[in-house]
Formats: sequence, C-alpha cells, structure tokens
Amino acid sequence: MAKVASSDGGDVLPHRTLYIRNLDDRVQKTVQKRNLYLLFTEFGKVEKVLVGTGQKLRGQAWVTFAETTSAIEALRRRQGSPYFL
Repeated sequence: MAKVASSDGGDVLPHRTLYIRNLDDRVQKTVQKRNLYLLFTEFGKVEKVLVGTGQKLRGQAWVTFAETTSAIEALRRRQGSPYFL
C-alpha cells in the first residue's frame, strides 16, 4: 500500500479521514462545517465533516471521504495552504 509523507517527515498509511487544525474557533460550527465541505468536495465525495467543540477540541476538524484516494489527493494539494472564510 502507498504511503503518504506526514508533516514531520515520516511516512503514514493513507486514511479516509483528514485532520485539520488551526481553524478560527470564533466561526460558528455550522458555517465552518459547510465551508470545509465545500472546500474538500472538489477532491471527491465527502461523507462527514466534524468540527471540534469544547476547550480541548476547538479549532480542529475532521473530514471523512468515501475513498482513500480522495483523501490523499486533498492532503497533497491542500496541506500547508491557507484557509479563509
């Protein structure tokens, strides 16, 4: 199985879910979910978008794709790119 380089330089096995951090936690959860969905649908079918709530999870989200290949493409093309509302 192919591996994807992680931000720390190591290799990880691909997964259908992307972890997103450093989101503006002042944005309403419903708006954040909609915007993340729209941002990532160009790479394939998005099954679920979870936006963290509470002190420990704020500013974080998880986007789950139907296909692993979609998640890999999204990671490669979006990692490190700024996200603005």
